Amino acid sequence: FPIAILSISLLTSNETIFNVHNIIADAAFAGISHSILDKPDFISKITSLSSSSTYSTFSNNSPSKPKLNMTHSKPDSSSNCNNYKIDVKKAVEYARLCGRLKTTPRTGWVLRHVPNPESVADHSWRVAALSLLLQSPNSNSNLDISKCIEMALVHDLAECIVGDIAPSDNVSKEEKVRREHEAMHTIADTLKGCHLGGDVNQLNSTFSNDLTSNNNYYSWERLLSTFEAYERRSCEESIVVKDLDLLDMILQADEYERATSSSDNCHTPLNLQEFFDGTPVTRFKNDIVREVAQEIHRQREERRVRENQHQNANCTNIQNERKIHETDTLSDDDLAFVQSFAASHSLNANNKLSIDDIESVVRALRAKDKLKK
Repeated sequence: FPIAILSISLLTSNETIFNVHNIIADAAFAGISHSILDKPDFISKITSLSSSSTYSTFSNNSPSKPKLNMTHSKPDSSSNCNNYKIDVKKAVEYARLCGRLKTTPRTGWVLRHVPNPESVADHSWRVAALSLLLQSPNSNSNLDISKCIEMALVHDLAECIVGDIAPSDNVSKEEKVRREHEAMHTIADTLKGCHLGGDVNQLNSTFSNDLTSNNNYYSWERLLSTFEAYERRSCEESIVVKDLDLLDMILQADEYERATSSSDNCHTPLNLQEFFDGTPVTRFKNDIVREVAQEIHRQREERRVRENQHQNANCTNIQNERKIHETDTLSDDDLAFVQSFAASHSLNANNKLSIDDIESVVRALRAKDKLKK
């Protein structure tokens, strides 16, 4: 996840043409193998950025349908990529800022006492990964999957500063929006400082509603415009990513319930019904995502039926064991019967039947009577 976020910073102010979407996608999914060393193509792409002044498109088979014009304006005609220097201190500051998402827990799970709740970065990564469900060669949609991945990675980035604000925090919607936009400007300022040596006195506050237009983007402008497009739901990709955001939430809720309901865990079983009540299938706008959400709901209901049946069976067994246990102590009448039976049968050392044997028989008969009741 952080590698993918940092990939956005590779957009400099030089005249470079390259498919940054491919880099972001490769960075996001390098984590699947737990190591970018398993992604030689990705490594070669990154290293090539320091040795070439002009970049061609890395892949002719890009999943993107509408292409972004990634030609960047050049403030200084004498500059070139070989001479370009990045402010490394600002770069580290930007990296640390993004890295906060890895230790920022999702507030909804914390409030419901979920053990070891996921971080915002965990959530954002899977939203990005879920974008691949929508890539189909038979689809007539103009949906840009690479753009969905990029949007998923930054849609909650402001939370590295403001945290995951929940309704219980009593923060109005307007104030939440203000804080998050301010946080995104802070992140963009830091990113801009990486490229302009700390010259962050003023950022262009005009955001593009159409990410497929032929605008020239600096990395910090791209960061802000991507975030704005998501917040405004101003393109098809932003609507789909919001669906995937909700899909990941109910999937995670189901996974937490499953983890705490297993017999080998030491936690109290969770019931996160409210998350499913608040996210019915009808809330999803994309057909594919809606079908996946319906399947998650179906599997959860099926699981809950099995668990209830298992729980009822356990309750029955416990009740039976309790009834049997209640017969362990014989009544005075039963004890008198045991003594009388033993005396009438002249129990002695040569007799194989003992008093303990007689008591066991009486207990078994009493237990049978209890079960019949």
